[in-house]
Amino acid sequence: EAGQSVHREVRHHAVDGNHPGADRAAMSGDDLVGAVQVEVAMKQDVERHELSGSRRVRFRNQRPGMHGAQREVRVQLVDRKALGTCSYGPSGSGSELDDLLGFYEDTWNLVGNFPVAWDEEGIVLSDRFIDPTVAVVSGREKPIIAIADNLCSIGAYEWSGSSLSVLWRHEHSFDKHSSAAVSSNGLMVFGSGDGKVQAYDVETGVKMWEYNAGQPVFATPGIPGPKYVFVVSKDHIQKLNISDGILAQDDKSPGKLPLLGATHTSPAVTANRIYVSAYEMLTVTYDLKTRGHDTNFHGNGLSSVAVGPDGSVYGVASDGTIYKYAGTQ
Repeated sequence: EAGQSVHREVRHHAVDGNHPGADRAAMSGDDLVGAVQVEVAMKQDVERHELSGSRRVRFRNQRPGMHGAQREVRVQLVDRKALGTCSYGPSGSGSELDDLLGFYEDTWNLVGNFPVAWDEEGIVLSDRFIDPTVAVVSGREKPIIAIADNLCSIGAYEWSGSSLSVLWRHEHSFDKHSSAAVSSNGLMVFGSGDGKVQAYDVETGVKMWEYNAGQPVFATPGIPGPKYVFVVSKDHIQKLNISDGILAQDDKSPGKLPLLGATHTSPAVTANRIYVSAYEMLTVTYDLKTRGHDTNFHGNGLSSVAVGPDGSVYGVASDGTIYKYAGTQ
């Protein structure tokens, strides 16, 4: 609607060859989290402005009945805060910088070749994925923005409405992480390429537990409530106790269920069901017992399942077709 404004939290990285230290054997780059204000308004003319500290883009609105009206989108950078300064080893075979650049090149090739190819075993997926997104904790006076990035930082930041401040921050050595999920009891949970699932207190940064999934975890964990966290580890879904990170298995639940094919997609969780897009559309209950599976659906390995407000389940297949299923709220 005209004049409507929203706030979105975004993160971007800078690996800059023009950095003041670029002429030395080592390079460094600032890893940043930023807050932007997005304003949308309807206009009648078309133009593009580059403003100091902001970007204004106007484009033709294609919705029926708009009669050629223009929608103006203004993106104003409100604040940004360095997640940390990442230092890279000297350029050359086996260096951290070469590995880092190779990771992003492989990631681009994976996503740029969408839809992904298939072989007889299922999805051809390398252990690469795009940058994780932030998790936002609302419902408090100052929202928290939490991020485990793919460069050198894990941390959380408070948003005052006009500026970001650091709550806590830990460094890491170019580990590759999934996007984080934050539980109702304040645990920031995320996976990594080495199979570790970690949980931190989102307000203090204290590490609460760590679990070895045995396979890369690039999918955002699913947290339906205060008891469990569901993790997709390439070709398995695993159920952990959120209190201690131990595999939640007993005589009623195996705690781990193999998937048909590999996937980087996140589980979609509802009050009583979990949906996973792999080489089939899988529906299980919290005890990881299968309630339904569509073997005619072949997921693309990258697009996670979405659940609508009426409980409908949506999945994107390898050929780009969108499937809709009747689910449960």
